[in-house]
Amino acid sequence: MNKTRMARMAIICLIVGATSTVFAVPPGQVFRLTTPVQFFGPCCISLNEFVQVTEPAKPVPVVVTWSADYFTVRQNGGGNVLAGLMVNGGPCQLYGSGQLSDTDFEVQRAFQWIVFPSDGLVPGLNTFALCGGATGANAETNELEIRGSTLVVRLSK
Repeated sequence: MNKTRMARMAIICLIVGATSTVFAVPPGQVFRLTTPVQFFGPCCISLNEFVQVTEPAKPVPVVVTWSADYFTVRQNGGGNVLAGLMVNGGPCQLYGSGQLSDTDFEVQRAFQWIVFPSDGLVPGLNTFALCGGATGANAETNELEIRGSTLVVRLSK
């Protein structure tokens, strides 16, 4: 009876240990900002948040998630503020939703983008940089303040 219980307990421990490592993310695949950063001006500039992932010989889609506490200030009717990605040093692109709400109080928002191999992924190391800025006639006077954020990239399975 005790041997059976110990065998079951060992199997449960193996399963729990294996599932907890499935959710671990390598350090280069996560970026966390904890101090406020301000950006001014038109789209699109790097927002200085980078993550990397190593693709297999035949690249697969990746999921990039960005969550942030932020506020935007649009002055003189200056358009929208957008957030997107630069893949491997390419231009800033929207891979889905990317509009940040106009607000003078802190807002929390999360975006999840799917980047396909046809979007510029290559075998080996790939870099994803958060980018963004304002659009419109008076974009140079708009402000985006990111008060805290997390950027994560994962290979799809």
